[in-house]
Amino acid sequence: IREAVFIGRSEAVAKTDLIARVTGIVTEIVVADGTRVKEGDVIFRIDPDSYRAEVAAQRASVQRAEANVKLAEVDLVRKTELLRREAIARSELDIAQANAAVSEADLAAAKAALEEAELNLSRTDIIAPFDGRIGRADVSLGALVGPSSGPLTTVVQETPMYVTFSLSEPQLISVLEKLDKGVNDLIASGE
Repeated sequence: IREAVFIGRSEAVAKTDLIARVTGIVTEIVVADGTRVKEGDVIFRIDPDSYRAEVAAQRASVQRAEANVKLAEVDLVRKTELLRREAIARSELDIAQANAAVSEADLAAAKAALEEAELNLSRTDIIAPFDGRIGRADVSLGALVGPSSGPLTTVVQETPMYVTFSLSEPQLISVLEKLDKGVNDLIASGE
């Protein structure tokens, strides 16, 4: 097959805009414009202090909810025994059972809130989703960013790349004929 020359354009297979998923002040731009990065490299840091405080508050809520569960369990055991001795009305045991269920639900809600707070704290580091090259940063130190503030920068994967080019119909037919002839020649030669 003879060599053919075409004018084309290379395009990244993967390209993504990095957007802050939490709101805060940019405290650090870790990587300079145009730098190659690896997947997981930190590109920007958003001030984590308020998110750390929220994690601490949610941990305290979980501890409080765990204590309430223990208290409700003790109360339920005590009321079960008192009902067995016929020292209280059945309705008091029903209330103790309901309180135990409510305290379990409160604990589940507190754990979910803690998980969300920890997730938000982890989002204060904006990381590269894949190996590539960083574009120009569209924010500066001290900028207030958030999910609605737009892209902070772009990461473009350098390998592999797509190459696109245009062919006229006669050029396409010629290339296909040459490819077909080349394949037939290979088959005939036994390679």
